[in-house]
Amino acid sequence: MSSKQVTAQLTNAKGWYDDISKIENRKIGWINMLKFLTPAKPYAKDRWSYSSKEVEVSQKLTGWLQQTYTPTGLLGEMKQSFLANKEAFGPDTKYFGANEAEKYNRKALPNTYGFYARLHQCLVKTAAREFWPMPGNFCYHNWYGMVNNVELISRQQIYLSGPDDYYCTQPRYSPGMTGEFGAEWREKAAHYRDFTKSPALQKFDHYLIPAKSISNDADTYVVILSRDNKPLPFEQVTVAQLVKRLEERLPAMEKIYYNNSGTTQNILEKMKNGIAVMNEQFKNNMNDPVYLYSSTTDISWIILLTNTITTTWIIIFLGRIKRQCPKGHRA
Repeated sequence: MSSKQVTAQLTNAKGWYDDISKIENRKIGWINMLKFLTPAKPYAKDRWSYSSKEVEVSQKLTGWLQQTYTPTGLLGEMKQSFLANKEAFGPDTKYFGANEAEKYNRKALPNTYGFYARLHQCLVKTAAREFWPMPGNFCYHNWYGMVNNVELISRQQIYLSGPDDYYCTQPRYSPGMTGEFGAEWREKAAHYRDFTKSPALQKFDHYLIPAKSISNDADTYVVILSRDNKPLPFEQVTVAQLVKRLEERLPAMEKIYYNNSGTTQNILEKMKNGIAVMNEQFKNNMNDPVYLYSSTTDISWIILLTNTITTTWIIIFLGRIKRQCPKGHRA
C-alpha cells in the first residue's frame, strides 16, 4: 500500500496567484517589519518640522499595527508617513493656478504623522519568496493610521482656503441616503463585513467616504479616534461667513483664474456681482449653514453667479478648521 499527499495548485504556470479566493483566508504577513532601535529624533523636510515626540508617536503606531495584525489574504508593506510636501509656488508667481494654490493652502494644516500600509492583493511566487507583489501591478489597498490627517477625510475648497484657513467639504455616506450617493451597491459597501454596525466600532465615529467624492478612486472606510471622543476641530460655515470669506479672497481668486486661463475677462466684476446676488438672495439666511450641491462642487461657481440662485441646500456641508487646534499642533 502506498500513499500520496495531494495539495491544491495555488499558482499558475507563471507563478501568479490568479485565483485570490484560494488564499483569501491565508495569513500572509508583512514584507518588512520596521524596528526602531534608537530613540526618536526630530524630523524636518522642506518647511515641515516634526518634534521627536511626534516621530515617536509615528513609530509607536507603526509598531503597534505590525505587532497586533497579520495581513490575511494580502501582503503588507509598511512605511512611516509624514506630511511634508514641497514648497508650492506662491501668489506672487505666474504659476499660482489652482494646482499650486491647493498645495500652497496646505500651510494651514497641522502636522500630520503616523503610518501608511500598502496591502498587496495581486501576488506572485518567486524563487526567494512564497508571496511577492506582482511586478507592475497596481492591485493593492491603502491603509493609513495618521494623526491630524485632514486631507484624508476632506476635499479642500481651493478658492476659499489660504495659508491662514483651510476650508473644505467632508462627504460621508449614511445608510439609506438618496441622491448622489444613493445606490444599492453603496449600501452593501457600508455594511461590508459588518463595518457600519460592528460592536467594536460603535463608540467611535466611523463611516464610508464614497469613491471620487474627495480624490480617491475607491471607497474609503474611516474610523475617527479622538481624546474622550470629542468632535474634531472643525466648524461649519454660515452664509454670512462664506460671503465675508469670498470678499477676502477676491484678489487671490482673480489671480488663480488669470493664471489658469491667461485672461481675466472682467472676472473680478463678475465675482463682485455674484457676491451682491448672494447677499440679496440669502439676506434672510445669513446664519444658516452652507451646503453644496455635490461633493465635488467647487466654490469657484461664484464666478458664474446670476439671479438664478435659489435657496436649495443639498447634502455636503462646508466647514473649516478651527483657528485653535489642539495643543501642540500647528495651524
